[in-house]
Order: sequence, then structure tokens, then C-alpha cells
Amino acid sequence: MATNDHDHLTDDAIEALFAEARAQAPAPSGDLMARVLQDAEGEIRARAAPRVAPPLRTGWLERLSGALGGWPALGGLVASTVLGLLLGVAQPSGLSDVTASLWGDGVSVTLGLDDDPLSLLEG
Repeated sequence: MATNDHDHLTDDAIEALFAEARAQAPAPSGDLMARVLQDAEGEIRARAAPRVAPPLRTGWLERLSGALGGWPALGGLVASTVLGLLLGVAQPSGLSDVTASLWGDGVSVTLGLDDDPLSLLEG
């Protein structure tokens, strides 16, 4: 094991060295402080300058896409709409078999009208 000249120092001597080091506070040079202050003044001037926002000229489609969540959300909405129309207009045979087993072969919708469409207006 190698030894050096500081092995013989006592705890009191080491504490005295630490106290001496703590007493000597490092100070930045005047040149550094001048550059820091110059940079800070430039930032203050840049932030104090008024910023003019560009006028918002958005069309109805841009406002709609913003309200729905942006273009990715509109893409998903369009894709699901097209798929719904496709399945509604030209059902695949597997899907029509499933709906026939659930509701039967004939599905009818009753609107509550008799033979006379104006019968609801009678008092």
C-alpha cells in the first residue's frame, strides 16, 4: 500500500484545512459578470417587446377538425363512416346471415301511421 505525506495529518489539522477552504469563497471574474449581465439585459428587452399574434383566419372545416380533436380524429371518423355505409349498403353474406338469425328474415319498421298518413293530425 502506497503512503503519502498526508497520512500523518490529524483530524484537527484536516478540519483546519476545511475551515480555511470554506473561508475562501470563489468569486467570478468581472468579465464573466459583465457578459452575464449583458445577456440578461438582452433577454429583458426581448421579452418586453410586444408580440403581435397573426390574425386567425380559419375556415369552418378547420374549426370543425379542431373541435373534434384534429385531423387524426377526423380520419378515424371518416373511415368509420365509410365502413358503416359500406356495411349498410352491401352487406357481406356472413353478416346478413347473422342479422337474419337475430331478427328473422323479414324486418319491418312501424311508424304508427294507418293507411292514411294524415290520420295523426285528427283530434
